[in-house]
Amino acid sequence: MERLAEATRAGLVIDDPWHGLVHYVQQCARFGFGALAPLAGTVEVTPQMRQAGEQAQHLVDKLIARVRNAGVLRIDVASMDIFLLIRQFSRPAPGPSAPGEEEMRSRLLAIALDGLKAHNTEPLPGEPPDPRHYRALWNTR
Repeated sequence: MERLAEATRAGLVIDDPWHGLVHYVQQCARFGFGALAPLAGTVEVTPQMRQAGEQAQHLVDKLIARVRNAGVLRIDVASMDIFLLIRQFSRPAPGPSAPGEEEMRSRLLAIALDGLKAHNTEPLPGEPPDPRHYRALWNTR
């Protein structure tokens, strides 16, 4: 969560809101933010972890609001969409890395990020993901 907050702060200081969001997503995917998702519900979430998560979420909401207010983010994209996108690009492929894999992942992430831009007007299917569902995953069972 601290690395997530660091990546968000770095994105917020970039003058161009879109480039700030791209920097944030790329950094989170690079350090594997979503790689811990399979552990959801299997580890006890401490009060410190919960507080760090809430602080990081606040910063991410601020970053996304800045991009949305600049008019460059699709109006139908929610913060959970971005979290789940990062999660997809954070998971390493099974087995040893193939030559050029990092470049290929960067390319695919750039394609996905372009889909977040406001010039894309085709409605997204379904409703945005509910943040309560994601938080509920982290409650220990």
